[in-house]
Amino acid sequence: FLSILEKQFARSDLYLFEILQNAVDDGALHVRFEVQDQRGLNVKHDGRRFNALDVLGLSSVGLSTKADGQKRTIGFMGIGFKAVYKRFARVLIHDNLWRFSFEEPKDGGPKPAGFGWVLQPRWEQRQMLWDNMPNSATAGWCHFQLERPREGAKGVQNDLAKLPESVPALLGRQALRGVARRAAETLAVQASNNGGKPNLRELDALQHWWSEAQREWGVFAMELAQQPLLKLLQMLRQGGLQASKDTLWEQGKNRIAQEMQTMSESQNFVQEWGWRYIDDSGNIQGPFAASQLRSWLEAGKLRPTLRIRGRGMGDFQALQEVFENYKP
Repeated sequence: FLSILEKQFARSDLYLFEILQNAVDDGALHVRFEVQDQRGLNVKHDGRRFNALDVLGLSSVGLSTKADGQKRTIGFMGIGFKAVYKRFARVLIHDNLWRFSFEEPKDGGPKPAGFGWVLQPRWEQRQMLWDNMPNSATAGWCHFQLERPREGAKGVQNDLAKLPESVPALLGRQALRGVARRAAETLAVQASNNGGKPNLRELDALQHWWSEAQREWGVFAMELAQQPLLKLLQMLRQGGLQASKDTLWEQGKNRIAQEMQTMSESQNFVQEWGWRYIDDSGNIQGPFAASQLRSWLEAGKLRPTLRIRGRGMGDFQALQEVFENYKP
């Protein structure tokens, strides 16, 4: 088996690219790499969770689970993911439902024939998870808990050092395009309920507008843009073939921004999406609207070490890590 890996993957760091690509394919907006000293590396993302076909694919060689519209790749579910075993002797995979591992027998332990251990998942107890705290915001993410690193922590650090800085950015762009495509498809369903199924031209306009909105305002909640963009779609329909998606966007983006701002400050939205921080007594304060946080930042009222969290961030992080250009 290792000889197959040597031929397929000449380098021991390619598992990083495999897992990153998997996260992007599954619609993740956040991917985290956490080095656990000598224990190994924890990689987790907030994309689509595992299903039974994924478990089967991870327990097989050359089996694709790219079916029923899923975006898992043959490389990942076939021989691709097995690249992790060049660096790690134990891999524990889990989310809210699945918890299983593949582990190379230690010296002195019973050894299955050949390298059969890479195809034999074993159910794991929750206490074996590194991210198992009840209040952890990332406990339900897809986790790849990579343990028993060959060459120790030095080998893991060398792998991470080989990951070009451009790779996360390029995959991030791909992920944003995927978000825009899925958002357009969701909006198309809403439009179908309110006036007919969009044609290809209209679907392209919805995706274009969503991408432009991301470029203007960053990643935001679907609920904020849904109604404003559906209004644009209605205007496109009324204008017929003479209507331009670019012209409509330029004419309507200021109005859309105002509508999104108003919605983002509504009580229900702030409760779900607002920002929180930990005060000097260790208590969590909030939630606060993004506009409130912005006003504090512009006034320089917050200390750089204040620990804050927005939806999707996982754990609380220092303000200066979230807003690198902030100066009080």
